[in-house]
Amino acid sequence: MLTLRLILFLAVLQGVTEFIPVSSSGHLAIAQLLLPSFKEPAVVFDLFLHLGTLLATILYFWKELSRLIYFFFSHLSRPKEIVLISYDSNNYIPQIIITTLITGAIAFPLKNIAEKAFYNLHYIIVAYFVTAFLLFITQFRRTSVKDIITYKDAILIGLIQGMAIFPGLSRSGSTIAMALILGIERKKTFTYSFLISLPVIGGAFIIECLPMVTVISHYLTQYLLGSFISLLTGYVSLMFLSRIINTSKVHYFAYYCAALALSILVYVLL
Repeated sequence: MLTLRLILFLAVLQGVTEFIPVSSSGHLAIAQLLLPSFKEPAVVFDLFLHLGTLLATILYFWKELSRLIYFFFSHLSRPKEIVLISYDSNNYIPQIIITTLITGAIAFPLKNIAEKAFYNLHYIIVAYFVTAFLLFITQFRRTSVKDIITYKDAILIGLIQGMAIFPGLSRSGSTIAMALILGIERKKTFTYSFLISLPVIGGAFIIECLPMVTVISHYLTQYLLGSFISLLTGYVSLMFLSRIINTSKVHYFAYYCAALALSILVYVLL
C-alpha cells in the first residue's frame, strides 16, 4: 500500500538522487525491493517520480529551452542553417536529436531485460560498479577543453545514455562522465546532459504508462503527490549538482556508488 510516509520517502529519494550521479532508479529499486510494504508495480510509480524530476529539469533549464525552441522555429524554413550553425554556437539541436535516436535504438531492445533488473539486486550491483568506474575516470579527462559538441560526441553520449536504462547505471552520471571524458566544457556538459534527458524520460513515461491505465487510475492521487514532491526536491538537487560539476569533484561520487554496490553485495551474500 502506498502510504503517505512511503510516498514522501520515495519521492524525496528520487528528487535527491535523480540529478546527482548515483542513479535514482537504482536507489528506488533497492528501496522498493527492501520495503515489504511496497506492493504496487515499481516501474509505474518510478515513472511518475521521474515525471516530477522531468518537470524540475524543464523549470531549471527553461531559459535554455526557450532559446533553442525559438531558434528552431525561426530557422524552420532554412533547415540547413540549423545543422551548420549548431557547430559554431550553442544551438545544438541536431546533436540532441542524434543522441535521442541513438539512445532509443539502444534502450528499446533492452527494455524487457532492464525491467527485470528492477527486481534483481545482482543486476543493480553490477550497474553500480559500472557507474563508479565511469565517474572515477573523469578525473583523468583530457586537459584540452572544447566548447562544441560534435556529432561523434552526440553518438557516444547517446550510446551510454541508452545503456543507462538499467537501474544502478546513472543516466546523469554516465552522460556527464562521457561528455567530460570527450573534453566538453563543464557548463555545457551539465546543460546537455539534462536537455537530452527530456525526450527520453518523456517518451518512456508515455510509452510505459499507456498499458497501465487501470493501475494508474487506482493510485493516481498518490502518484501525482509523489511527482510533486520529487519536483521540489529535484530542483534543489539540480542546483547542488551544478556547483559540484564546476568544482571538478564529480569523481567523488564514484566512491559512494562503489560503497553502495559493496554493501548490497554483502547483503545478498549474507
